Amino acid sequence: MLAAPLLHELRRRGAVGSMTALGGSALREAGAHLLTDTTPMSSVGVASSCRSVISHCATVIRAHRQVARLFRRQRPSLVILVDNPGQNLRIMSMARRMGIPTLYYVPPEAWCLTRWQIARIARQSTAIAALSQGEAQTYRDYGGNVRWIGHPALDLLASSPRPHELNGNPPTIGLFPGSRRDEVIDLLPVLRDAARLIQQAESAARFVLCSANDSAHKRILAHLPTWEVPVELVHRQSHAVLSRCDLLLTCSGTATLEAAIVGVPMVAMYRVHHLLDRLIRLAMVRYSYFALPNYLLNRPIVPELCNRQVTGPRLAAEGLSLLRDATRRQAMIQGLADVRDALGGGGAVIRAADLAQNILQGEIAAEPAPWVGVEVVAGHV
Repeated sequence: MLAAPLLHELRRRGAVGSMTALGGSALREAGAHLLTDTTPMSSVGVASSCRSVISHCATVIRAHRQVARLFRRQRPSLVILVDNPGQNLRIMSMARRMGIPTLYYVPPEAWCLTRWQIARIARQSTAIAALSQGEAQTYRDYGGNVRWIGHPALDLLASSPRPHELNGNPPTIGLFPGSRRDEVIDLLPVLRDAARLIQQAESAARFVLCSANDSAHKRILAHLPTWEVPVELVHRQSHAVLSRCDLLLTCSGTATLEAAIVGVPMVAMYRVHHLLDRLIRLAMVRYSYFALPNYLLNRPIVPELCNRQVTGPRLAAEGLSLLRDATRRQAMIQGLADVRDALGGGGAVIRAADLAQNILQGEIAAEPAPWVGVEVVAGHV
């Protein structure tokens, strides 16, 4: 989702020829040839990741072999990496050994990495395009060639209307269970119970359930017969849904940032295996929040529910509070405006494309530097 606008911009400039990717439908629609559709392999947490590796072990091995073969035979002019350190650190090292430059566009959040992983990304990437000032400074402190570009979601959501004031109108509540398999399975029953309790208190409330990808859509369709509350199901149109919502109940992730940009009050949820929860609590000594709006400002803007707190009654209570307590609601809307200000204004995709083009034209060289700039139009990203 974040890489596709960058590919569109590079293609508009005539800066790339063919594009090959590991990813999902958004990259395919942007014109990239998919070596492997990695959507089914998405996971969050230690237990989920281990289960995903076991279930898709052959696919992961085959994907890395395909990447290695691509690097040897076609020598891409540039490798663009997006988040996902579990997969991309290996690909980054592979590219560096072959002298192929890399742009780490959207580097992983530093709190979930070890120091050696941060140092590895900083030193092995040709350039890093960071979305927040804090992340940019962290990677810069470890010696990375970093540029803070702001967040591309600002460009994607620039035309989205701000939610209207409630003023006694029936509220529209967005339900975002996430994109990963385990997120959807774990959070759908919680969202169902919360919706039922909210409707009991606000009988006129309307509910919109948004599916992030095809696999999530199938799981949601299978779960909907268990719902007692009428709900509208919308597929892959999260931005349109956000512009209609007065409240969002969502998994933690990019959706929280998009909601902050649009200005939708929300409650964020995060549920992982209890062992990972212990590790997260140790990490929280340094980083106190997991919801991106809170993390970016390092203060509590959005209510966070984690693991045992993620229940239907607790979620409904938090949601009803934001619908009924005008003072709390207005304070959150102001806090979300502060998040938008912290993201650096629009133009992130343009700045990322400038950085990618500088690498393609040889103005930023890979280290070590056996790579030599090739003709740009014939480039392979």
